[in-house]
Amino acid sequence: MKSMKYVSIAVCLLLGSVFILTVQGVSQAKRALPFAASSAQDQNPPKIISARIKGSKVIILGENFTPGTVVMVNGQAVKTNADSESPSSILVAKKINKVAQMGEEINLEVKTSNGQTSEPFAFFLGRIIVLDDNLKTVTLSVGENVLLLLKREPYKWTPDVQDSNILQKVQGPPLMKDAQGIYQAQRVGTTQLNAIGEFPCSNPNIACGVPSLQFQITVVVQ
Repeated sequence: MKSMKYVSIAVCLLLGSVFILTVQGVSQAKRALPFAASSAQDQNPPKIISARIKGSKVIILGENFTPGTVVMVNGQAVKTNADSESPSSILVAKKINKVAQMGEEINLEVKTSNGQTSEPFAFFLGRIIVLDDNLKTVTLSVGENVLLLLKREPYKWTPDVQDSNILQKVQGPPLMKDAQGIYQAQRVGTTQLNAIGEFPCSNPNIACGVPSLQFQITVVVQ
């Protein structure tokens, strides 16, 4: 009887030890979860998806923006505010005109507080002429720069200015992918900016049969 009693006590002690170790293991795992989740989040680098200009500010849309993330313009940090409703995906870069001029291309990057940096994102500080502007009139001031960005895959565009004394290409190739160049208003007057989009053929000796696209705007410089 005594031996049976000792066996019962031993079994109870063993089960109790297993229970305590299990509880401790679960507790430690729960404490480790936030750290593991945080570490996993830290491994996701920030990314810029798009940007738009608003006055002297640039609104940047992206992902994986953590608290303390700052915007870099051509490698230089600028004052940055996170959007109050979407702080992990929207940043506001303020007073861009202190580090860059209107009418020029810049490289945007975002850098988190732990040192992770996004891939460079090319952006133009000024007006961008796109396919939706076809057959419209664009009014510019003397000295103003515009970016010509005609995108329709897989067409290749060849632009031409009727009077280069009024509107002249001043930079190429641009940083922004698929852009045709930056043009500057030279003097007061009116001219046409035309572009032809050609569908590329796999064999240059055979006509593709795909009609070209025509683009034209009237540019008024005043």
